[in-house]
Amino acid sequence: GANSQPHIQWSTAVQLPLKAFQDSVQGLLATLPQAIQEEAPFSLGAVGLKADAIAQALGQLAGVVVSYPANWPDTYTFNLREAVLGAGLVVSADDVYFIEDAIAAVLSGLPDPATPMPHGQSQPIQQQTLYACQWTGGTVVISAGATVTEVGLVNIPEPLTHLRYEDFTLHSLTYAGDAIDLDIVCQLLHPADRRQPRQATADRSPGVNGWGWQAEVPEQESAHWADLRLDDLDLPRPGEPDLDRRQRLWQRLESSPLGQSVLDAARDLKIILQHQSQFELELADQRWVVRSKDLEDRIILPYIQRINGHLNRLLSAVGMASQGVHQVICTGGSASFPKMARWLRQKF
Repeated sequence: GANSQPHIQWSTAVQLPLKAFQDSVQGLLATLPQAIQEEAPFSLGAVGLKADAIAQALGQLAGVVVSYPANWPDTYTFNLREAVLGAGLVVSADDVYFIEDAIAAVLSGLPDPATPMPHGQSQPIQQQTLYACQWTGGTVVISAGATVTEVGLVNIPEPLTHLRYEDFTLHSLTYAGDAIDLDIVCQLLHPADRRQPRQATADRSPGVNGWGWQAEVPEQESAHWADLRLDDLDLPRPGEPDLDRRQRLWQRLESSPLGQSVLDAARDLKIILQHQSQFELELADQRWVVRSKDLEDRIILPYIQRINGHLNRLLSAVGMASQGVHQVICTGGSASFPKMARWLRQKF
């Protein structure tokens, strides 16, 4: 019956069937071939391909490559494969290939071994830096998006044709951008010593420094931070996966307009504080001055220490010294923090 379908607890009050997610992915993928029709409400583009070439390619796809986190279960890849087939991109399950995010990041930068490298400056600068990189030897990959941070290590051989799947050592950590957002709430917004009661509406200051951040829901003028009841929850620890605690906190925030605005604010703060040293925020009945140094020290530093531990274990497992690492490849928004780059330069 309908109740035997697996469900996902979206907020404290709302459950969504897993099938709704699969149907959404399938619907999204099915828009790819539609996007090349003139009356389509959206556009489709690819680097280095003109519209007619894209149309031709979509008409005769030989395969679909899907990247996914290392060590994720077969159920995940099975459901994604079904969505690709359901969208009609290819006909046979054998034409859908899965590759770990970290491996995909390395392969995307390597030249085609069959094509000789041009000499001198004949390539456009953009392509020199993005594609056909002359990487060899010890290579570290950090791939970190919204949900998972993947750390990889590979010794890239010469010639490249000798590169094998077994050459990669990978570790997946269930902590990334979404967890950082929650840690911003727990560490920088919720503690009582970090916030002050907001002044009356009349003398509210507009957003400073051009980031005019304001919650979009009018009811929040009368909302109270205490309504979130965050003190009832076991809050997650910074840099730790703490999956159950994070799930409950996220569901609590998703359950009210105020909580949703708090999540929006955290996402914005994560970006703003990479560009300026502090930011003044007003939300519900509270105001904050949030500093980028606090974001770095309380949240990004524990995250980096976590990655560092996994990286040291990988280096030790394959017997590679940090001096043997010639390049580090970072991909995804959560791997792009300035502090991350400073740490990597120091370590390698």
